[in-house]
Amino acid sequence: MSVYVDAAVHAWRGRMWCHLFSPDIDELHAFARRLGLQRTWFQDPTAMPKVSWPHYDTVDARRTRAIALGAIPLDRHRTSVMSRVVLDRWRGTAGTDRALDPLSMHRRLNSPRLPELEEWLLSLHPEYGKPDVGL
Repeated sequence: MSVYVDAAVHAWRGRMWCHLFSPDIDELHAFARRLGLQRTWFQDPTAMPKVSWPHYDTVDARRTRAIALGAIPLDRHRTSVMSRVVLDRWRGTAGTDRALDPLSMHRRLNSPRLPELEEWLLSLHPEYGKPDVGL
């Protein structure tokens, strides 16, 4: 598995913030610890009603350090895909008929990036290419 950091840098409380996430929550926590993030900063959707997916919020300076430590930077398109994979793993629905379609938004919009994103997703998570599972 890998740890990812998005390019969605948002201003909040005078600082710029982004998301650190992974389909493997244990790996995410270990990486966050190496990055100097406290476990209490974890955004847990089961404990926090306004949180939609499991991740850490982090400041842009830590984003740079996370990439130096091996986190994979994602653009907004790949983040939207991977966030659904993360959510499936978190909910225990990955590989089942209840799995989310990680590419649903791109399908609805008839995105010209759909073939590229589909190839990228399947290279990382081939289980989403099986009939009736996730796609």
